[in-house]
Amino acid sequence: MPAVCEEIAFRGFVLRGLHHGFRQRNAVLLSSFFFGLIHMDVFPFAPTLLFGVVLGLLTMRSLMPAICFHLLHNTVLIAMIPLSRFSEDRLPVQHYDLELWLVGGCAVASATLVWWLYRKPYAELECQQSGSLHR
Repeated sequence: MPAVCEEIAFRGFVLRGLHHGFRQRNAVLLSSFFFGLIHMDVFPFAPTLLFGVVLGLLTMRSLMPAICFHLLHNTVLIAMIPLSRFSEDRLPVQHYDLELWLVGGCAVASATLVWWLYRKPYAELECQQSGSLHR
């Protein structure tokens, strides 16, 4: 539920509202800043801001991919909770390898998803739709 509610609030209402008064880039950055602030934690602010930017870019095409990506992110975080029960001296070495692969995999998945949503056929379709609206 947090993924759905946060995406509807920040990307559905805040980002769309800001997009009416600001350029797309500024609206995404500002809504991501608010998204980072609402989590009220100083140390993960930068990663949360970056996560908000990725979600904002996804939302500029559609809200559903952002909801799915946010849900996947939260699921991975919750799945990692059992590993946090180990103390650092008892933590398996594989955990560190898993964490690096997980971060790298998520970065690649984020970049791929943003590329897929912003690839050329979508841009051509958008131009055709906006052209037909002005006729």
